[in-house]
Amino acid sequence: MAEEITEFNDEELTRKLKAKRRIRGALIVVNFVLFGYLAYQIGASVVNLVRTANEVEGVVKLEGKTQKDSLKIYKNYVDQNKICNADFAIYGDKIYFTSNNFNKEDIKSIGNVQLIKIESNKSDTIIERDSLFYDNIENSLSYGVSLFKDKNNNRLKKGDYLFYHDYVSPNEYGEVIKVTNQLNMKYEMYSLKGDDGQRVKATIYAYKNNPALVMNIDHVTTLPDDCYDAIIIGDNTEKIVREYEAKGFEKILAKSESEITDKELFSLQTNELIKVIDDNKENDERIIYSSNLLDDGLSKFDEDDQFIISNAGYAMSRGLEYEFNNEHYAGKLTYIIDLEN
Repeated sequence: MAEEITEFNDEELTRKLKAKRRIRGALIVVNFVLFGYLAYQIGASVVNLVRTANEVEGVVKLEGKTQKDSLKIYKNYVDQNKICNADFAIYGDKIYFTSNNFNKEDIKSIGNVQLIKIESNKSDTIIERDSLFYDNIENSLSYGVSLFKDKNNNRLKKGDYLFYHDYVSPNEYGEVIKVTNQLNMKYEMYSLKGDDGQRVKATIYAYKNNPALVMNIDHVTTLPDDCYDAIIIGDNTEKIVREYEAKGFEKILAKSESEITDKELFSLQTNELIKVIDDNKENDERIIYSSNLLDDGLSKFDEDDQFIISNAGYAMSRGLEYEFNNEHYAGKLTYIIDLEN
């Protein structure tokens, strides 16, 4: 078999050698770039690990800053000599405070509460003083600090907030509220959708190592899958559902009592829970019952009270916590609607 011989002249050989050198040079550059990127990633990971190792678990970061910078912000707003130790309960769209462990048999007021927005990016510290407050908690729990709106019914602005006991002035922050029962819990609550399609998302951070109780406010457009504007339980719920839809409740879950268990109901989140009944055949008008402690309406004393108590969360200081091992779970604002006949 004849051997094939390929001949190159000097010009062609020179051109091919230059091409090989260019390829080799490009590969070397690529390798250097990849090596540099890898070194950067390793370095960044090490820095992040060191930073994380130096962080204190359970300290809430403020205004999107590092924990170190957040602790500096806390120092501007928290006087360690002025700490108001308090307990709290979330019921519906409000938060309530007491000076002792929340116990409906022994409610002790801490006085007025003001909600202050942190302004860390201003050259001079500015306090949002159009505060929210409640009073007269010893007689009833009709009032509470709204998680979504100020006292003029305006949507809370985005940002981080602290709760203060009593008077707060531009030069005197007063006593900041800190929870006393050593919680490490986070609560996410959602408002109804506004005309612009936005919802207020309020996140409460009740962390034992944090300098104070913190609430973060954000604006979102959707609810999580297991969260509803209202949950309506009963056999004749169609009319009630339509009424709530007309009031702006967009995402409603309607179930008969046989379709949902207490445990399933507990796992779902809503600010309002309604049980529809038709017990009194002589009703000539609709009757609404709710917790007499929170004074949201009339109260009756029969087996339906247990439905209210069991879903009102920590505000009742009893309920389903023994079953679900969560002594501080947020309560659903719970009603019994007895239909008219």
